[in-house]
Amino acid sequence: MSASEEGTGDSPERGREVTRGLIAGIRPDSLEEIFAGDPEFTREVIQAIPDLWKAEYKLVSVFSGYLEGLPTEERTALLCEMLKSFDGVLAGNAANDFSRLVMAVHRESPDLATEIFPGLEAAFSTTDFGKLREAVTALLDYAVAVAEKSIELSTVNPIIIANIVGMLPPLVNSLIKVVSSALKNVDLPSEILASTLFNLLLSVDTAELGSALNSLAGLLKVVHDGNKVLGRDQCMSHAVFLQFADSLLQSLDVSEVSGAIVALCEEAHVMVGATAEILVREPGLLLLLSSTGVSAMNIFHRALATAFNELGKTPEEEMKNIGDEVRERFDTGEVGNMANAVLALTERFRNANPELGRELMLGFAGSVDGELASSAVRDLSADFLEVVRRDPAIGRALEPEEMGRRMNEVLFAFNRTFSDGPLGISRYVSRMLAVVDTHELETAVLNFTQGLTDAVMASTGKGLALLRPLAAVAWRVVVSLGRGLFEKLSGFGSSKCPVP
Repeated sequence: MSASEEGTGDSPERGREVTRGLIAGIRPDSLEEIFAGDPEFTREVIQAIPDLWKAEYKLVSVFSGYLEGLPTEERTALLCEMLKSFDGVLAGNAANDFSRLVMAVHRESPDLATEIFPGLEAAFSTTDFGKLREAVTALLDYAVAVAEKSIELSTVNPIIIANIVGMLPPLVNSLIKVVSSALKNVDLPSEILASTLFNLLLSVDTAELGSALNSLAGLLKVVHDGNKVLGRDQCMSHAVFLQFADSLLQSLDVSEVSGAIVALCEEAHVMVGATAEILVREPGLLLLLSSTGVSAMNIFHRALATAFNELGKTPEEEMKNIGDEVRERFDTGEVGNMANAVLALTERFRNANPELGRELMLGFAGSVDGELASSAVRDLSADFLEVVRRDPAIGRALEPEEMGRRMNEVLFAFNRTFSDGPLGISRYVSRMLAVVDTHELETAVLNFTQGLTDAVMASTGKGLALLRPLAAVAWRVVVSLGRGLFEKLSGFGSSKCPVP
């Protein structure tokens, strides 16, 4: 063997010797002495780091240039040979050996990680986290500066932007392909797949999850309490959010944001139209979606019914307790204040735009097809009347006896409202008429009666058809009243002057 071959480490023994010397030379406890004892050597190593980087880049460049210069067949053959040299069995055995080692160590010493705790405590007690925070902040500043400069350089040339953006679709497509392939290859029996998912769900440490949620809830409560302490029994978050929102609005171009929202809405309109066009164009798709939607609605309704049925099993005492809580905590005054605020805003808006509501309603009415609306109302009315006629429950509710009982309830409520009899009704009507505009009332009655009369006179046949039944009813009422009055008077006279 030549000296040159020995120098290159072709001898296994020589290679082991060099490796042992290298390992011995980089012992962590000796590194400090090596560098501390020779500042110039430390400087040389630090100065050599960029050279190592350059060497790495140069190797990539040299290898790439060499491979690029090869003929296609030779380059492909070389790369194939390199890739074929990957020893999967060796990698698999290494993974198996490492797995067995970890399993054995964990089985023998499950608390092995605690050995690092003293060193970890020493690291946390020794580290100056204030300086670490400032250092991380400085590094982030550098990173931001580099990112900003990179963005600036990339935006100078539109081709660079197009190429960078062009990388995204292949990346997304590759991820989609990987996920799709994984889903396609999950070819398991339904019961095994369901069992796997259920076991995965049941293996979640619910105790830890509940503890985390409890801690989060406690943290939120502590933050809320601190919010009131800082605000002296008032929520300081109001002032903080106000300052934040005001600062944001100062730097925000509201008109640009508004335009962007309008643009998004217009794009949504285009997408909805295109989706509807596809649904109409593709045979069976609309039917399939309709069937899916109806099935989903059925499931939703069934879920609600199940939930309400279960809630209906709540004991009466618990229901009473819930009612007491609602009675104690529900602030009707706040609801009233909200309603007042809405009504006041509505009234102010209407006063500021007195014709707007009328114009909008007229515009809507003018754009609606009257014949279609009339037909829809007529059909819906017919369907409703048919339902009323056929439904047994509605039929029972409309029975004369049931309607009479409902009428009794209405009369009872009316009589309780006006418990002082005719005098109460007289006072009520007098107070109402006292504020009615006499001139407007007279004009309304005159217009109605005159208009009705003119309409009847304009169509003699229809007018007579209207008046004949009314006159007949009026005549029957007069006759009935007369007969009743006569019977009353006859009974009264016979009681006063009995016939001997």
